[in-house]
Amino acid sequence: MNPLNLNRVDEVVDARLRILLADYFEFESIIQKLPTNVKESLANVLLEIESLNKSLDSIPNEFDERFSKKMNQIVAVTEEIDKHSTTLADTLRDVIADMNSKNQAFQIEANNQNQAILEQKASQFEAAAKEHAIKLEQKTIWQLESTINRMVFFDKNSIYIALITALIILPIASSMMTIAMLKHFNLI
Repeated sequence: MNPLNLNRVDEVVDARLRILLADYFEFESIIQKLPTNVKESLANVLLEIESLNKSLDSIPNEFDERFSKKMNQIVAVTEEIDKHSTTLADTLRDVIADMNSKNQAFQIEANNQNQAILEQKASQFEAAAKEHAIKLEQKTIWQLESTINRMVFFDKNSIYIALITALIILPIASSMMTIAMLKHFNLI
């Protein structure tokens, strides 16, 4: 996967997070307004009831019974509205909590996928670095063998010195190359 796809994943994650946060804030404002709206409606109903009670004094007693029944119905409807408002607020809180948990799960999954991609790239780089070090070592050995084969004088001491030098320089050169590659790719 190339870095452009990682950017695409980040963009998708960011876009989904923005959508979730917008929904969250919208639900939160609705939940906060619900008690205020219910209280205002209840206060209006109570004012109407009070004004109706005052006007009732001028109405004969025969209408009192019907009026009481209607008032009880109004109070029952008001209580039912209050129950539904409370239930709706609880449901919205549950939906928001569920959305938050799904958002967290989505973020964890996205982080796990990104981590897996990074680990895969690191192992690929490590394999490439090892392969390069082996090729460099083989090339150095070949160069040393070529140099030794071209030597005009083949006395024992010269060969031993060349072999000892090769044995010392080869690991140092391959280690230095590996360190340089790791530093270049910011792995150390």
